[in-house]
This record gives sequence, structure tokens and C-alpha cells, in this order.
Amino acid sequence: MSEIVLALPNSTAGAIALDTIRNRSERSRDYSYLTELSRSLPGSLSSEYLAQFAVTFHLVSVREEIADALIRDFLGLHSAPEAASGERGHILSAEPNWDFELCAPPGGVPVLQPHHTTYLAQLQASQAHAKGNFGASGRLALIDTGTDGVAIDDFYDLLNPATYHPGKSGATDKVGHGTTLATLIREVAPQCNLTAIRTSDTAAIPLWHLLAAMAIAVIDAQAEIINLSLGLPNITGTCTRCGASPAARGFALEYLMKALRRMAVQWFPGAQPPTFVAATGNDGTGNGFFLPARFDVSLAVGSVNQNGQRSTFSTYGTYQHSNYVMAPGGEKAGGAVTESPIADNNESYCGTSIAAAYASGVLALLRTDNSTADLRQLATQKVSAAAPASVCGSGRIEYS
Repeated sequence: MSEIVLALPNSTAGAIALDTIRNRSERSRDYSYLTELSRSLPGSLSSEYLAQFAVTFHLVSVREEIADALIRDFLGLHSAPEAASGERGHILSAEPNWDFELCAPPGGVPVLQPHHTTYLAQLQASQAHAKGNFGASGRLALIDTGTDGVAIDDFYDLLNPATYHPGKSGATDKVGHGTTLATLIREVAPQCNLTAIRTSDTAAIPLWHLLAAMAIAVIDAQAEIINLSLGLPNITGTCTRCGASPAARGFALEYLMKALRRMAVQWFPGAQPPTFVAATGNDGTGNGFFLPARFDVSLAVGSVNQNGQRSTFSTYGTYQHSNYVMAPGGEKAGGAVTESPIADNNESYCGTSIAAAYASGVLALLRTDNSTADLRQLATQKVSAAAPASVCGSGRIEYS
């Protein structure tokens, strides 16, 4: 079923939109609240906590034909607040159930390569390990394709709602991407609490699965470090339904990330805001970070090679928010991999996915030393120089 994800305001206009969705729907499965999705998962706390988001907005997935009709009815889609009442349009955003891309490696068992040792040294992981810091205080969630053969502490499987929480004994990965990233995270922070959330068995993660996984990562797993080695290229062109500019799209994801950062500290006393570690993308252009790294709620992570220079494939842009760091991710030349920390079936793997995983591991080490810092802010201070500085943000992250 083709779907559209709607963000609706918690207001009179939003209530009208919700009523219209219900009235238009021939069957209950024609639409779904994010809270309803989580309620179908046995034992999940997400529905209880997500209900509190209603003070701000609702997230609803709607069958495309119904959504098209709604948009024709509600011409105020994406509209700014009215000056007199402050009321927004009936729909804050409408977007396809986008597929967020993974740079998927070959399937099978990943094997560490010599460059991995170089990268660990650049991250200063050995200094942490020498002090007895192996990241034990870091609570990390990997939203990806699952894991296979890597030590994890918990496992959620959104592809099997009936048994969505089988625990680590049920871990599986048909793609290999998540397994590769988990391997590198464990190398940097061997004792971190690592939860794997399987959201896809292909090289792409649908937006609706990503939204649900983020909620589960923060609420059920209570992770403070959320690894997002995925991305949606910058949305170009206006919305064909309402004429909204590219800057006015992608709201559902950004809304949820900001809400989770804000609400987690209220739900869990003593917790710090979760840090979303997001890969900037692998197209090597200066057209701007992929989503969600583009949102300043993220810690955007680009890739540098062993010489501390931006990897040729690492996406950057004329607008780079302040929460932007680099990490080792390999290198390519002429389309061929020339640096890689990990390989499988004689094929080497590099990318900003790798860089984000390394950065997540470093954050687990930093959390073990500092229980009160906002890791998103701390990450931009724990860096060394990377070149050229104009496209490498604060620099290369390291434990120091």
C-alpha cells in the first residue's frame, strides 16, 4: 500500500483533519497513528509515552488515495500561523513514505582491515581503554538492518510485529549493513549497552519504520546515542500536491527528533537529551547533508580519510549547522575503494555510515567519563583538525 505521512497540529484545524481522515477511510487499516503502531507491539512503552506528544502534533500514516483527497480539501497545507489566532493549517506537512538509503555492504561475516587500526588510533580509543574506559555507561541504539554474530544487549524487530522484541537471541540481519556497523561500534566501545533495532531487510528504511524505531530507541531502549547510518538526499523541487518549497518538507522526522530530545529528560530523571548521530551522505557533492543529518537537531557526521582530509564521497554543503563533526570512514579514487576499515567476500566497504558508527562508539566512551554532558554539544568540542576546515565542521571527533 502506498502511503503518505502526515503531521497534524494539535488544534481545532488538526482535529478537523483527523475527523476527516476517519470519515474518508473505508477500513481502519487505511490510516494509522504512530501511537497505534507502537500499541500493536506487545510490551512496548512507546504508545503510553507518545500519547504525550499530542500537546504538539500527531503523526499519521494514510493510504495515498485518501491523503490526496485530504490535501485537495485542506488547501492550508504547510501554511504559516495566522497572525491573529496563531492557528496553523490543517496539515503541517505531507510527504511520501520516503525510503532512507543505506550504503549496504555485501552480506556475510565482516572482516576488519588494517586501516581500522589506523582509525582507532585517530579516534584515541586506546587511550580510553588504557584508563579502563570501554564505554560501559553508553546506551546506544543502532537503527538499521539488524545484527548477526555481534554481541548485543537487546534486539527489536519491526519487521515482525507479533514478536517485535525477541531479545538478543532473536537477532538477525539479511543485508549485512547493521552487522558491519555493530562490529565497529563494539571495537570502539566494547562494553557499551548496544540495542539493535531492525527496520528493513533491504538497502532502504521507510520513513514510517524510522519514526517508530526512533521512538522505541529513546523510550523502550532508553538509549542516549541513536546511530542513524542512513540518509535521504536533499528534497529538490516543490511538493506536487501543494506547492510547498523543499525547505517545508521532511517535517515529520524533524518534529519527532526534537520532541524526543525535549521529552526524554522529563520522562527519565537524570537522563540527558538523546543524540541522533546521522551520516551526512555519500554523493560527494556540496549540495547539502542528507536527511536527517541536515536537521540541526542531529549530530551530523561526515567522513575523513587517514590523512584527516574529507573523503571524496562525503557529502557537505554551503549550509553546515554547528553540530557537524567528522570521523574516519575510508576513501575512494576513481570509483574504487582505496581505504577501508572492514571488508567481506573480498569487497571493501567505506562511507559516512562507517564514520557515524565510529562517532557513536566515541560518544559511548565520552559518556562513561561524563554522565551529565549533552553529548551532541560535547562531540563538537572533542575534535582535532580536519581539512579543508570549510567543509569539515568542528573537525575529526576523538576521545581526549
